[in-house]
Parts: sequence; C-alpha cells; structure tokens
Amino acid sequence: MSEWGTDLCRLNLRPPLHTEDDLSFWDDEYISRRILELHLDPDTDAASRRPDEIDRSTRWIASRLPRPARVLDIGCGPGLYSQRLASMGLSMVGLDLNRAALAHADQIAKQHGLDIDYRHGDLRQMEFENEFDGALLVYGILGTLNDRDRDDLLGRVHRALRPGGLLFVDVMTEQLMRDRPFDRDWYFSPRGFWRPGPHFVMQRAFEYEGGVFLHRTVVVEPSSDVSVYDMWDHTYTVDSVRELLTSHGFDGLEIGSDLCGSPYRPDAHWLGVLCRKRSDGLKS
Repeated sequence: MSEWGTDLCRLNLRPPLHTEDDLSFWDDEYISRRILELHLDPDTDAASRRPDEIDRSTRWIASRLPRPARVLDIGCGPGLYSQRLASMGLSMVGLDLNRAALAHADQIAKQHGLDIDYRHGDLRQMEFENEFDGALLVYGILGTLNDRDRDDLLGRVHRALRPGGLLFVDVMTEQLMRDRPFDRDWYFSPRGFWRPGPHFVMQRAFEYEGGVFLHRTVVVEPSSDVSVYDMWDHTYTVDSVRELLTSHGFDGLEIGSDLCGSPYRPDAHWLGVLCRKRSDGLKS
C-alpha cells in the first residue's frame, strides 16, 4: 500500500482524546469565507442560530444586564449578537479569529451607526482585566476546547469581568448528539465548502467516554495533498456544567434549555447558563 493510502487508513482509526487545539481552521482565508456564508444564511444553524432565536436570545440577555454595561462577545463571528445588543444600548467588544467575519461585522456596524469594537485574536490569548460587566460564550464555543484550554479560557473570562459581572454561556448536551447521529460519509466535489477546486471529502465520527465526540473531516485534493480537520464537541449535564463554572469562581447559576430564558428540560439539546463572577472576585 502506498504511503498516501496508509495515511488515509490511519486517519480512519479512532485517535486518542485530544490534548491540543488547532484553531487555524477558523482563520483559513477560503474556509473563513465559507463559514461567513453559513453564519449569514437564515435557513441553517450550521454556524449560527437562526435570526428569530438570536433575536429572542439577545432580548433576554439585554434584559439581565444593567445600563450602561460593557460586554465582551467572545467568538463574535459576523457580530450577529453584538449588533443587536449594541442597538439596545450596550457597549460591545467583539473578539474572533475569522477575519472575513470581522470585516463583515465592522461594515454592518458602520452602516447602522453602531459603535462596536471588533478585534481579531485567539480567544485563548485574550488579556482583559476587570473591564466588562458581561461576557458571551455562545453556540457551544466552550465545548470545542480541550479541558486545559477550556479551563484557561474560563480563567481569562473571570479576569475580564468586574466583580459581579455576568457570564452567558451555552453548552451542548449528549441528547443533541444522539438526536443528530452521524457516523461516516464521503463525497467528491468540483468546488465546495472545503476547497475552491476539485476535492474528495471523507468524514467520520468518534465517541469517547465522558460525553466527548470528534467529527473528523479529511480533505484530499488531486495533487494528493491531504488535510485533516478535527472538530471536538464536549457535552455537559446540569451537574457537570454547574461544577465546572463554580470551580472557576462563578455563582448564582441559572440553567435553562437555551439563552432565551426557557426553563430546563431533561431532553434539551442545549443548556443555557447565566452566572456571575463572585462579588469577592476570587476563584474557589
């Protein structure tokens, strides 16, 4: 078997649970533009939630924040949350790796006269200190990180918030993975999401203990170049997300089935959590 064929066989084997996160996927020039298209498509929730749910969510988030409030939108994408919250009188700072999404967000803000501070950067390297009254980690961002990067990010969010500052975060549940089963697929595309020219795509899903799932995509081009994109999803229960956030210095947790104020349901696909940085500003 050729080295190329051996690589493909190896890539279809269940890899070890990840220890490193590679976010370069989000800043790839071609793929980032395809992600932006998905963000802006109102008929899919592949990258962002549909507009009506974002409307409901931002109204609820705004209702829980004081005026004036300075809010950090972590992983803001094209600013779908920041735009709405800024129009409600909140001072927004958006952070993301996707340059195409940020350029779009900035353009829309200028068109609507919204003063939003969009910044390009890796959320794992953000450095803020007691600057914000609120922070957003929406659409499962927390669950894409390995445990070490997740814990480090929560520490950075904790430092970014003023004492008593609010964190709005949502995480996936295992029920979502059960109701959206995906094992394997492959297809050829003359042009598509992954590449502007001809390519094969092979996709495979793996499950790990503790509610961790991997969706691996292998892209093969005619030149025999092989690229691998691993998308990790860590799911949570009410108890595990409560333990996680409490251990990082947050209390007053309110847990529902979304970030629209809906009550918790045992069959929920998502957990929406509102919590606050403890008034003493200390982590447990």
